[in-house]
Amino acid sequence: MRRLPLQHIPATEQLRLKKDILRETLSRLGGITWMRDLGTFRRTVWLSNRAQWAVRSGMPRALGYFLPESSVIVPIDECPVLSPRLAQTFAQLQDMARSGTLPMGIQEIEAFADSADEKMR
Repeated sequence: MRRLPLQHIPATEQLRLKKDILRETLSRLGGITWMRDLGTFRRTVWLSNRAQWAVRSGMPRALGYFLPESSVIVPIDECPVLSPRLAQTFAQLQDMARSGTLPMGIQEIEAFADSADEKMR
């Protein structure tokens, strides 16, 4: 099952899309046509304590993420779902990449923050 990348979509639109996906899944897999309201969901913000960044080797160097099903790296300035510790680490690494101080040859960086968001691995 492929996950849909929804993080770039506003929260209200995410909720609408998720309700549509649920209705479609009930219909396709269960033969159920759900016409009633699905209710209001409280949106919980989940911050990621794990990240995997691709390093663009071309100039200017930068960190980013691969486009879905592609080898194209899209540089980013920030990722709103990173834990504060990972966001800080990302910003420092991005500065290093863009200033030319990130060592050459690095193609990917994987980082983990502990559950308290205090220590990095």
